[in-house]
Amino acid sequence: SAAARRHVCGGHARLGDDGNWRLRHHPECRRHFRLSGGEPERARREFQAALFDVERIEVIKGSQTTLLGKNTSLGAISIISRRPGDELGGYVQGDYELEYGSTYLNGALDIPSGLGNYRIAVNSVVEEGYVDNAATGNEVPKREQSTVRTSALYDVTANSDLLLSYQYDDLSILGDTFQPDTDSTGFLDRMDPGTDIGIDQDKNSWTSYTASGDAEDDQDSQRAIVQYQHAWGEYQFTSLSGWTWYDNKRYVDSDFLAVDYVNTAYDSGNEQYSQEFRIASPTDARIEYIAGLFFLDASLNYSAITDLRRRATDVRPTV
Repeated sequence: SAAARRHVCGGHARLGDDGNWRLRHHPECRRHFRLSGGEPERARREFQAALFDVERIEVIKGSQTTLLGKNTSLGAISIISRRPGDELGGYVQGDYELEYGSTYLNGALDIPSGLGNYRIAVNSVVEEGYVDNAATGNEVPKREQSTVRTSALYDVTANSDLLLSYQYDDLSILGDTFQPDTDSTGFLDRMDPGTDIGIDQDKNSWTSYTASGDAEDDQDSQRAIVQYQHAWGEYQFTSLSGWTWYDNKRYVDSDFLAVDYVNTAYDSGNEQYSQEFRIASPTDARIEYIAGLFFLDASLNYSAITDLRRRATDVRPTV
C-alpha cells in the first residue's frame, strides 16, 4: 500500500557465529532490521540508543531490495516511530520495578500550529544493578539513559509534505556481570586467592582504569532525517536524507578479578550519511513498481587496547 511505502530507511540484522543478532540501520523515523545472511555489520553499538514512542512494528516477508536497500533477501523488521499529530495532546507513562528499584519514564506531546505540526518525545531509564560487587561495593550493572526526539511535519503544498526529525541519546552503564564460571586448574585462585568463582549474584572484580573500580560504558549518539514526499497524480516521489553519529568509550576489567592484571579500553565512533530518491507507481495497477537511487557514505573508527601490565596499585581495595 502507499502507506507502507512511506517513511522508510535501511538497516540489517544477521546472526553471528556466537549466536547473537547483529543490528544496524540507516537513520530514519522508521528503522528496518534486514534479515540477511552474512553482510558484516559496522555499527551495532548504535542500537544501544533507546527504542521508544513506537507507532507500530511491521514484519515484511520476502526480498525488499528495491524498497529497503540491499541485503534484504529474507525480509525486514520495520520499527516505525510516531509522527507529529494534528491535535494538541500527548501521554506520560511511568514504571517502577519493585525488586531492584529501577524506574522507567517516557512521554510525548503533539503541538499543532498553522505553520506545521510538532512532536517532542522523551525517554528516561534508571536501571539498578542486581549483582553485588564485593570489591567496589556497587550493585551492577547500573544503566542510566536519557533520550529526546523532536520532529516537525509541514504541508509544503496540497500534494507534498516535509518531515524533519532529530534524536539525541545519552547512555551510561556502570559495571557488568562477567564472572569466571569455573577454575578447574586453580589458576584464578593463584592469581587472586579467595576470589569468587561461579555465576551468581555476587562477584569480586576491580579495575584501576575507572574511578568507580567497575567497568564503565559511556555513549552519546545522534540521528537526524529530512524527508520530502510529493504526489504526482497517482505516483509518489520520496526524497530521504539521513545522518547518524555516535561516540562510545568502554573500560573493562578483563581478568574479572579484584587484582589488576588485565584491563581493556575501547574507543569507537561512527558517522553515516545516506540519501535516497524513490518513485512509486499507483497501487491499484496490474503491475506495481518502485524505482530509485541510493547513496551511502559511512566511516567507522575503532580501537581496543589491552593492558597486561601489573601495577603497584593492583591490590584488592577495602570497601
